[in-house]
Amino acid sequence: MEPAPWAVYTVMQVEEVKILIRMLPILGSTIIMNTFLSTISMVVASLVEVKRRNRALKDPHHPISLFWVSFQYEIFIISDMFTLVGLLDFFYNEAPSSMKSLSTSISCLSLSFGYFLSNVFVNLIKTIVKRATPSKQGWLHGQSLDYNNLNMFY
Repeated sequence: MEPAPWAVYTVMQVEEVKILIRMLPILGSTIIMNTFLSTISMVVASLVEVKRRNRALKDPHHPISLFWVSFQYEIFIISDMFTLVGLLDFFYNEAPSSMKSLSTSISCLSLSFGYFLSNVFVNLIKTIVKRATPSKQGWLHGQSLDYNNLNMFY
């Protein structure tokens, strides 16, 4: 068996790989920040759901305003603004011209990975809540949200 010949890379290719490796901690920090802000948004959504459910059970003819739901979406918007816009700006300004499209795709990758982690957390919590509820049915069962445990979803 004959050994494979050495592949020679240009200095430019080596420098681009080094730049890409130096960008990875920034990518990781945006994933962590997005996950943290998403968690805050879920806590706000849970508090709003508890308020909605209590109000619906107490006085079904006067539900809470839809305005209350906007708080969790505002936190999501802030999360996306801080992570995606800042990351795109950073990559566009710091990446070499030959790597601008790659770095832009990395920023979208970090956002999608954050959403994937969020989905993993939701499925994990869904499994835990299903075991913890007395009915063993989880947070959604029956026809009315007012008698379910949707607040446990958040």
